[in-house]
Amino acid sequence: MSISVNFVYEMGLLGITAGGVTSALRNLKNALVERGVEVKENASRKYDITHVHTVGPYAFYKLLTDNVPKVVTAHTIPQEIPHLIKFGERIENFVRRYLRLFYNLSDVIIAPTYFAKKKLEEIGVSKRIEVISNGVNAEYFKFSQRMRQSFRQKYGLRRKTVGCVGLPSDRKGLSTFVEVARNLPEFDFVWAGKNVFGFLLKDHKNAKKILANAPGNFTYLGFVGDIRELYSGIDIFMLPSIIETEGLVILEAASAGRPILVRDVECFSWLAHGENCLKAKSTGEFVSCLKMLDDQELSSRISKGALKMAKERNIARTCEKVFEIYKSLTQGS
Repeated sequence: MSISVNFVYEMGLLGITAGGVTSALRNLKNALVERGVEVKENASRKYDITHVHTVGPYAFYKLLTDNVPKVVTAHTIPQEIPHLIKFGERIENFVRRYLRLFYNLSDVIIAPTYFAKKKLEEIGVSKRIEVISNGVNAEYFKFSQRMRQSFRQKYGLRRKTVGCVGLPSDRKGLSTFVEVARNLPEFDFVWAGKNVFGFLLKDHKNAKKILANAPGNFTYLGFVGDIRELYSGIDIFMLPSIIETEGLVILEAASAGRPILVRDVECFSWLAHGENCLKAKSTGEFVSCLKMLDDQELSSRISKGALKMAKERNIARTCEKVFEIYKSLTQGS
């Protein structure tokens, strides 16, 4: 059957091309187009489904006014806000009420993880929620020796290298990452990602201070054009985030066969410690885990588990599940 869907997202209107939400949206769009779905972006008319990916005023307007079935992917949960934007803790209660209203305007909500679904239900979201991973194009992010050599030569990396990709902020664990680097001078550490929120980022001044006082074995890369070079160029991927709805960068790094190290928090309950990742609760535990991953046998086992996990969350599988939702909403209409 032929289906036309309109992707609604404010970043497209603002010209923002970086970030996990944009990456997830692009991955899904490409897979749906390959599946035969017509995908429009921020269109005003002539489509069968509205699929919202952001939670701003334009998305709210589309949910209120579009007279077609509506799907929302929950990339934002209120528990993130105090860690994300300046004065976020002061508006958290308002955000909870707003997001409850926002998500309940949809027909179906897609939550990337059971953690995200649970957090939506806790604020009173009562509409149908389907748990579907953002998905990853594992083939696209597969390891490349050529990219590895290019990346390591470009940044002068000759030792075991730990990498992270994300907004340079405390929510993503920047301070922990830098402190771990300080405690492991025999490793190199790199961080890719720029601040797209500017002065609105909760701890942007503190982040600048952390970066300015980072040890010599830490390199802040800012925006990286082809992030696949980083994934192939590093030896271990570490994401010390405090909270995520899923963490698409984990799937990308896992697709390159990198061993994964994350913070031991509820949002990463979809990952299995000792099977497809290692988990740590403190700076000391992160340091210990990185030393453990210096062991080739353990590193190889975690890498293989991570790659298997990434392939299970392949974008093609996500696409089929989303397509089935579209079909269920348009049949008989």
